[in-house]
Amino acid sequence: MGPVAVRKYKEIVKNTRAVLAIEMYAAAQAMDFRLKGITRTSKDAKPAGPGKGTGAAYELIRRHVTFLEDDRPLVHDIEKIVKLLEGTEIIDAVEAAVGEIKLTP
Repeated sequence: MGPVAVRKYKEIVKNTRAVLAIEMYAAAQAMDFRLKGITRTSKDAKPAGPGKGTGAAYELIRRHVTFLEDDRPLVHDIEKIVKLLEGTEIIDAVEAAVGEIKLTP
């Protein structure tokens, strides 16, 4: 049963990366809308910028995937973000901005 469990685990990790990529893509779009003032309710309100770590992740994503201005297939954009998640680029960019990320038990 071990090999079957490993195959299932690999599929779960693959699907999790895809879900995270979609969430990160949606977050980058939302950040663009916010920074452009599209979602502002008051003309006098100035949107708050992202935090250091969020901004670093956003900038990296936008270097690989452009703003979704017009309708297009998203599969290629999502695949690009999945590739980022498979490596350490996003973590490296965030850590460069905020310092080492330490996981505590």
